[in-house]
Amino acid sequence: MRAGRAGMPLGIDPRIGAAGPQEERKTARRRRSDRSVPSPHRPARSPRRVPPSPTARAGGGWWLPLLLVAPAFGACRQPAAPPPDADAAPPAPAFVAAAFRTLEIPELELRLEAPENLAPVVEGDTLRLTADGFPGVSIRAVRTGTTAGSGGGGRCDERRCRYEYDAPCRRLTCEALEPGENVSFLPALCGSLRSTYQPPRSPVVRPLSTGGNHSNCDDRQIELTLALDGPIAQLLPQFDACWREHAADDPAWTTGEVNVRLERKIGEGTERSYRLSADLSGLEGETTDLQRCLDAAVQPLRGRLPAIVDADCSFALDHRFLLDRAPTCPATGEAAAAEPDGGGAGSGPGRDAAPIDDTAARAEAGPEGDTR
Repeated sequence: MRAGRAGMPLGIDPRIGAAGPQEERKTARRRRSDRSVPSPHRPARSPRRVPPSPTARAGGGWWLPLLLVAPAFGACRQPAAPPPDADAAPPAPAFVAAAFRTLEIPELELRLEAPENLAPVVEGDTLRLTADGFPGVSIRAVRTGTTAGSGGGGRCDERRCRYEYDAPCRRLTCEALEPGENVSFLPALCGSLRSTYQPPRSPVVRPLSTGGNHSNCDDRQIELTLALDGPIAQLLPQFDACWREHAADDPAWTTGEVNVRLERKIGEGTERSYRLSADLSGLEGETTDLQRCLDAAVQPLRGRLPAIVDADCSFALDHRFLLDRAPTCPATGEAAAAEPDGGGAGSGPGRDAAPIDDTAARAEAGPEGDTR
């Protein structure tokens, strides 16, 4: 055994004999390179395993590049968007309702309140209100055969607004489709719609009331005096014919009254009066011809006055008839059922019926003026 470098003892491998430091280094390198080779002196080492990637665990990542490339191929197949047209008109601005104004439409005889920036256009029986950026409102006036106006109503939302009103001889419809934000003012517009149409007024006679009193008459005498109630009520058609014939004598005549009175008076001593008359009132001007016609209708009943035996029996019995001008709707294909003609040959109200004042009688004849 000999000394090595720095006085260290020199080790001798029994397989190769004595060796210096250089030989030792070669031997160490050789041992490291031979570790992968199984040695009878140590167990074999298994190779190092690398954990699989997430794409490999998902079934393989061979298709991942295709996903990245596919959008590029799709973009190539789509046509390019056309460039904006520099000459195209800009979109219309949203409509904003201006202050309301009153619109008179003489062609359709209508009145309504509408924004100042809506332009009215009449097409036949329809009024259209239009403006840029506004879907429009259509108002239609259709003739009917009903003289009374009954009002109406409707509903409004962002999809549709529709209102209907019944006016004398007409039905008014106000409609807007897809109004959107304009729904805020359309109810006020449609709700202001009025008909200024005045239907023609035809002469008509209607029974008003009956009444009277008896003095110093027994039951038999009272029963005899009431025997003329039916015949007097049946004078209605004849009075109606007189009024229709002579109502045009004075255009200022509107309403009047005929009172058929059966009267017996007791005066001083033996003075007595007994008569049946038709008294005309409420009409100014020359009424001679009309009065003559009414007297002619009553004349046949004057020969049928009941005989009064009791000299002290007196009475005054009245039958009142109204001479009126009732609105009449012109004939039209769209008109509803015709209005009654204002009376027939039937009996009037009984003697015990409550009196009908003139105002109530005119209401029965139909509304006057603008109902809607």
